[in-house]
Amino acid sequence: MTNEPPIDPVSVIVTLISIAGVDAMAQVLGPYVVIAAAGLGGAGFGAMRWRKSTRWEVTLYVLGFSFMSLMLTVPLTELSMRFMPAAWHIEGRWLLAPMAALIAGIGHDWPSVITWGITRLDRAIEAGKDKKADPQP
Repeated sequence: MTNEPPIDPVSVIVTLISIAGVDAMAQVLGPYVVIAAAGLGGAGFGAMRWRKSTRWEVTLYVLGFSFMSLMLTVPLTELSMRFMPAAWHIEGRWLLAPMAALIAGIGHDWPSVITWGITRLDRAIEAGKDKKADPQP
């Protein structure tokens, strides 16, 4: 087995920041640079689906949802890692960029996504209650 260098986006950015001479902060800044870049890209896609707007409105939209992805990516990635099968062997660092892009890309559709999630959760709870109420012989 060869000892290959890590190629995940966070490791690459950490290396680039270290080369730039900010060695002490590279481990902290690296993940957030990746999240911010992916959030900007995702918010850009979200803005394309949004209503016709002025440049200023689109700028605020992109910055707002990029900031939202910056705040929510790490907690949601950690949460998703708890439910991911261990057999997949996925490290959390690989999920930061897609999670940030997804959070920001959903953008203005978050109310619909939350409503959909609550509906699914309610159905699952009702199905669980029905199974308990009707025991199989």
